[in-house]
Amino acid sequence: MSKYWRRTLHVSLLADWKDPDCLTNVDITDMPQIEANRFGLALALCVLDYIPKAGRAVAEVGRTLKLGGTFIYWIQPYRIDHRLGSGTKVRSWQAYRDPDHVYGNAGESRACAGSSIPDCRFGPGAMAGWAKGAGLIPGIVRIRDHLSELSTVFHTAKKPHDPGLLR
Repeated sequence: MSKYWRRTLHVSLLADWKDPDCLTNVDITDMPQIEANRFGLALALCVLDYIPKAGRAVAEVGRTLKLGGTFIYWIQPYRIDHRLGSGTKVRSWQAYRDPDHVYGNAGESRACAGSSIPDCRFGPGAMAGWAKGAGLIPGIVRIRDHLSELSTVFHTAKKPHDPGLLR
């Protein structure tokens, strides 16, 4: 396993994990400190939810992907607003607050109130639009738990092996 992990880079938007291999306080929409064509896989769970210009973030992550690389990202389902089509709406720039029922942690929710973390909503077509706008191939992976009957959708953006394919 170590042959895979030593090539892993952890990027943190806010937290300082005291890890010398972790880049901290990174602007995911502009990451010049990370060279192009570096990663075969990038993963963002509950990250783009708070990025008003998420399309820029997808394009920047796409820049760091190797040819054939994949970016997998997950948007919390309650942030999808079907009335927005393929648009994005910032509900508040200074009042991020997840509903208490999302994680069951009212203390954490109250602690974030008044922070500068934006509260964003996205139309169902936004995710595919971000990928296409970045020259990536959009997709989804639906995972369904057959026991609970619940499912979730992960969005993907794949950098083509031949960048000319999308022209």
